[in-house]
Amino acid sequence: MKSDILIKKHIAEIFKNLSQKKSIEKISIREIAIAAEINRSTFYYHFKDKADLVEWIFKTDIVKTFISPTNGGWISNVRNLLETFKNCREFYKQIIAMDSYNNLRKFLYDATRKTTEIYIDGQLEGKSIDPARKNFIVDFISSGYVETYIHYLENGCLEDPQWLIDLYRAISEPAIDSAISV
Repeated sequence: MKSDILIKKHIAEIFKNLSQKKSIEKISIREIAIAAEINRSTFYYHFKDKADLVEWIFKTDIVKTFISPTNGGWISNVRNLLETFKNCREFYKQIIAMDSYNNLRKFLYDATRKTTEIYIDGQLEGKSIDPARKNFIVDFISSGYVETYIHYLENGCLEDPQWLIDLYRAISEPAIDSAISV
């Protein structure tokens, strides 16, 4: 028998695959169960409803992979996020057009904020900075990243992730260095 996490991953993949052909709002639990070859009760054992499934997908696609300390730093985190979006572009394009969009934005912001804070702490190299100033810098940079992620999704993930990462670095690293040294 499959473990709970494998079943959840399977259901999530089926749901994302179904979203390639049909509006997420029109996909029923029954359709997910049939496509996943599970009973509806199995779906409900793992998820309360579709919204719960979508939130779980956010947590596994975004939060877990984006803020993992072993991911190789912020550049690797951003690359993983952009690749996840590109691989599931139809799913995420539909999500940003729905009420779940605010949840996606929150997940993105929280994950980006944590990574940005870790980066700034590394740049400070033990120096202290006014906490309000640091908080403002983290919020400012994180908000900018989130808006570009949303724009990337809205445009169908057309840009090359490496091109975006190079621009992120060219803009944000000097801005952060300048802001923390003033």
